[in-house]
Formats: sequence, structure tokens, C-alpha cells
Amino acid sequence: MQGSAQSHQDVLTDSPIEQSKVTLAQLRALVAVVDAGSFTAAARTLRTTQSAVSHALRALEEALGGSVLVSRPPPKTTALGDEVLSDARVALSAVMQLRKRAAAAAGLTSGHIRLAVVESAAARFLPELMSSFRMSYPQLTTSLFRGADAEVATWVSDGLADIGIAAPVDDPTLRVEPFVEDEMVLVVARGHKFAGRAAVPATEISTEPFIMSGAGCEQTIRAFFAMSKREPRVVAKASDISTLFAMARGRAGVTIVPRSVLPEPLLDLREVPLSPVHVRRLALLCRHDGPQGPAAAALLDTLRSRARSSDVIIARGQDSMIGIGHKPRRTARRLL
Repeated sequence: MQGSAQSHQDVLTDSPIEQSKVTLAQLRALVAVVDAGSFTAAARTLRTTQSAVSHALRALEEALGGSVLVSRPPPKTTALGDEVLSDARVALSAVMQLRKRAAAAAGLTSGHIRLAVVESAAARFLPELMSSFRMSYPQLTTSLFRGADAEVATWVSDGLADIGIAAPVDDPTLRVEPFVEDEMVLVVARGHKFAGRAAVPATEISTEPFIMSGAGCEQTIRAFFAMSKREPRVVAKASDISTLFAMARGRAGVTIVPRSVLPEPLLDLREVPLSPVHVRRLALLCRHDGPQGPAAAALLDTLRSRARSSDVIIARGQDSMIGIGHKPRRTARRLL
């Protein structure tokens, strides 16, 4: 019996590839770099940043214990990379087939999803997530609405949206689940007295002209100042992220934003950590009776899975397959 137990244990032990924690995102990055011919082009293909692609490939090489690409451009595979690339194509193709079969078995051959988000979510990590979801369920369509935290919660509560991504809210009609945390950072013009500082507290920031974000972060920003019993000296408010950064570059004031929405490259801007560290928490919102229909339920499961994953690549850009919608009210603004 003892020998039998040992044999059974051997069968259940993870394979070397499983123990190395190779992920689909890493394999996608390798295939995209080789096919596109550069890291920049691969980032456009994956709708993510060049640094995210580089990070994924470094993680893949660490997991495998060897280099898959030569160090100098243009990117070419090593001997190990040739073998991994072939396996990666097979693995990604197999996963695609599994997803299609699962969708067909679940009856997800058609359906429409209404997703409401705050702009910080729409700007960076959502496009990559939605691109992955589209590959799994190519027959489904999505309308994406942008609003402030309170608006997103109201739309979900009123049934105008199936799922929301916004700050946690105390609403008895909603189920609230943790999704992501994003560090808030101070953004100043190059040459500003805060540029290059290790960190800056609210007591000092409150003495500077401040440009308030109207893209859904105001509550988080004011909470940071409130911890020090201070108020920001607001001289302007901008709902569009690019306008916010343009005003900061023009030295109209300083601002605070989630790290994930920082432009790449920063050019004439500088990011400075806050003291103490302050984060913006985003949650998944849906009604207690769950999203209506299997299509919305499938998206919610995908978002939950990514929330649990440590390999989410924060992305930017716009998913061309998403139906870019307006707010479900008169004060509509175009998304992104």
C-alpha cells in the first residue's frame, strides 16, 4: 500500500512546466514579438505597453531558466526559444479551441453585455482584458459606458448596466467584490521643486495649485488629503486624462492620478510617490441576483479570474471589437 500511495503521488505532482509557472500571457508575448518583429509592434498587437511585453518575456525566461530571445534587436529566438515558440503556438491554439467549445456548450453563441467603468479602468487594464474575453467569446458584443464612481454604481443598481468597475460602494442592492488596487502618485512638471523627491506628503502638496481629476478619482484624492487634515488648493478640474497631463506640463498646477494611467513616456512630466502610500481600490459591482444572462455572467467570471491572477498585464488603447457607447443618460461623453 505504501508503494501504491507513492506511485499515486507521483502522478499528481506538477510537471516541470507547471512548476515553472509559465503563463498564457507570457506565451502570447513571445509569439507576438516574433510575429510582429519588434517589442513596440508586439505591444500594439496585444494592446498593451512595451514595458509590459518586456516584463512578460523576462518572467518567461526566469520560469524556463534560459533565454528565449537574443539580447540585441531585431528579436530572434535562441535554440530554446525555437522550441518554446513552437510549443507556445500549439498551446495557444489548443486553449482557443477549448474556449470555443466551452462557449458553445454554455450556449454562448450570441449575447450583449453592458459594462460600466470609471475612466482609470477604461484607460489601461480593461482593453487587454476585453481583448482576451473577445478571443474566448467572439460571438458576444459589449457596450462600454464611462462615468464617475457614483454614476457607475447607480447604473448597475438601476439595471442600466450588467457589471460595473468602480470604487467600493455601500449599496444594499449591489454585490461588491474586490478587483484591483492602484497606487496613487503625484504628477508634476519637469523642474518642479517636488520633482526628484523620494515622496511628498499632503501637507506640502496642499500649498501648491492643484488640478483635480474629474475621471473618478476625486474621492480617493480627497481622502489622502483628509488623513493629514488638509484640503487641495484646486484651481482647475479636468475629466479627460490627457487634458489633466497637458495642464500639469503647462505648470497650471500639480495633480494626483493612479499610477496605471501615467503616459508613456512621461516626457516633460515627473511622477513622485505620495507619503504615506495611498491606493485607489476598484471593485466589481453587480446586482445581488447576478448579471442578467449567460453572456454577462461569463464576463464577470473572466474579471473575477483576472482579479485573482498575478499575471494581469496592464494595458492601454481601445479594443476595436467593443461597441464604444455613451453614458445611458443625457450627459454622455465618448469613451477614451
